[in-house]
Amino acid sequence: MSAATAAFLANAGTSLTFKPTALTALRAFAGLNYDNRVPGILAPTGSAFTRRTPADIKYESEASWYTGGGMTVQFAP
Repeated sequence: MSAATAAFLANAGTSLTFKPTALTALRAFAGLNYDNRVPGILAPTGSAFTRRTPADIKYESEASWYTGGGMTVQFAP
């Protein structure tokens, strides 16, 4: 893969809202992110006495997730 290759990015998420009263709302959410071209540094190999390969840029796939919540309160209708 080279730096000119297009990345594949995906995101999926969901949300749930609960209204216990007319003036209060509780919300929870969660999601997942995926990226197949996250750049990083590839360390050099070898030693001063053997053949060395220099440092380079590498690309790896990564997935991450998130969650959260909140509460909304209206003080007047």
